[in-house]
Amino acid sequence: MHIFFVAQIVQVILLMMLCTVLRELALREELIRQEKLEQLAARFNRKASMRETWLSENQRLVSQDNFGFDLAAVEAAAKKHEAIETDIFAYEERVQAVVAVSQELEAENYHDIDRINARYREWMIPDLCESRSSL
Repeated sequence: MHIFFVAQIVQVILLMMLCTVLRELALREELIRQEKLEQLAARFNRKASMRETWLSENQRLVSQDNFGFDLAAVEAAAKKHEAIETDIFAYEERVQAVVAVSQELEAENYHDIDRINARYREWMIPDLCESRSSL
């Protein structure tokens, strides 16, 4: 009976060691996942900063109200605004890439997703288009 008891203790110890190893693997995998999410968030922040700069510059151009006083100046202003609008629609793919990164972060339950979502909602392209169409 004494040997049976020792065998049970050995089995319990082996089981505990296995559980420890499995727990360590799970923690390591989660750490790697979190590091990847942090890298993805940093990528989002870099791209978002670039988009914010672009958007700010274009909003400044759109908000200028010097349309000129003669037909040539008005036509030049209209062409400038058409070029800006074309640039906006061409830039949409880049904006969608940033949105896709934020969606990936959300799908992976990134801990700071509320800040990420708030940031990209601040500079959605339709705002610039609305500014353009109100002129």
